[in-house]
Order: sequence, then C-alpha cells, then structure tokens
Amino acid sequence: MKKTLSLIIGVLMGTSALIAAVPLWVDMATPGPDTYADGTPVLVGESYLLVHVAKDKEFGGLFMDGTLVDSKNNTLVFRWQTEAAGRCSPIHVQYPADKYVDGSWVVVLLDTRKADGTVGGVMVAQGATVKTGVASQTSPSSGTVLNAAPAAPAGGSTSLAAAGQVYVDALTPAPVITAVEPAGNTVNLRFKNIADNVSYRVESTADLASGQWQTVADRIDKKTGTVLMGAGGVEELKSSISVFGNNNVRFFRVMGPPKATAVK
Repeated sequence: MKKTLSLIIGVLMGTSALIAAVPLWVDMATPGPDTYADGTPVLVGESYLLVHVAKDKEFGGLFMDGTLVDSKNNTLVFRWQTEAAGRCSPIHVQYPADKYVDGSWVVVLLDTRKADGTVGGVMVAQGATVKTGVASQTSPSSGTVLNAAPAAPAGGSTSLAAAGQVYVDALTPAPVITAVEPAGNTVNLRFKNIADNVSYRVESTADLASGQWQTVADRIDKKTGTVLMGAGGVEELKSSISVFGNNNVRFFRVMGPPKATAVK
C-alpha cells in the first residue's frame, strides 16, 4: 500500500459542514541507480527530500543540519526514507490546492552515512534532480510525476549522486586542534570549537610546502563521535588516526564544511 502525506483534507465551515478540499499530488521516485559520492549504491533508509522551488528561482542547497540555505525561495515539503536500495522508492505526496501553485519541484538525495557506514548520521553531501514544473492547477485532480534524474550527457548516466556540497552557517566557529598525542602507529587528536550537527574531517601531510593534504579521518561529529571535556569544561571531539612511517614528522588540520549565509 502506498503511504500518503495529506497536508490538508478539509476545511470546517460554519458549525457543521465539512467541505473536502481536493488535494493535488506529486508522485516522487527516482529510476536509479542512485549512489553516494564514492560510488556506493544508496542504502535502504537513506533520506530523500521533496523541495518546492519558487518560480524563476534555483535550489539553493542545504545546511548540514538539514535546513535550507534559501528558505525564502525553497520549501521543504516532504522527507522520505527510501524502502529500496539504489533509488528513491515511490511515494505519493498530496498537498493543498492553494499551495505551490507555481514554480518547480526537485528531489534531493542526502548522504547521512556515519563513520561505520550505516545511515542516520549528520548529512555530509547531497544531490538534486533537475527541476520539474508544478502541474497545472486548472484540473480538479492535477498531479506531477517525479521520476527524474539529472540531465544526462550524451551516452552518460542519469543516476542521481549525493556528491554535492552542504554548508554550515557563516557564524559557525572554525575547529581548533587542542592535542596531538602519538601512540605507536596511532595518533590521538582532539579539537574544540565543535558545533551540533556538523561533521568534521582530519587531513594530514608530511610536507607543508607541498600543499598536498590527505584525508585521514572523516564523519567526525558530536552525534556519533567521542566527546570529551577539555580545559575549562569546553567540549572536544577525539579522533584516533592510524599512521604509517611513524618516524616521519606529520602535520594535521581539522576541516569543517564551507560556510554560507542563509537567505530568509
């Protein structure tokens, strides 16, 4: 049985009359195969979003906490955990006839994998379909079928990939390393200035002049990581990093996502 989101089913008029509002609808799905940025097929339970985009506007992306960068022109209408691997399983979404009367729809795939590979963590990437116009409002039972993927290049794939950037608010503090403790072939690194719903990664290099940094740990966050109390009771995150060639000097840095200013 299809699950249905009904945002409104009726309006109570006067004292006793229930006037049914005829909803419009969107059938949301993707053909697949949808993947994460590393090529892994999307897991069952991963999140897809249905977003309405105002007329002549674009999808502005997402903050890492799942909110919209451009909440003035974009509206999050529905969130769906897919029941199929590698694609958005079909879902029938109803909405009031007086809403979303113009503009377009996009389906957005999230990457919420935790460090252990399971879904349900902080979002670290997203991918959006091409825009599909809202159905005409002239019919009493109009709907839009979204079974879309990005426009494919000649001979290319139409699969949706969660390879796009996600952001943090412009006021989010930059992480600061507080300790780097070598222990054999492991380095225990700690850093502060950690924010809720933000995922961090640790990069390393043996040669600062080269400018070549390699990711040695990622998907580090307060939701699933190890939070410790540092000096003055300040929260810190810990990351244990395996290193090789331990007699070489190594440098580390902690990176957060890029910053964006919210449009409201």
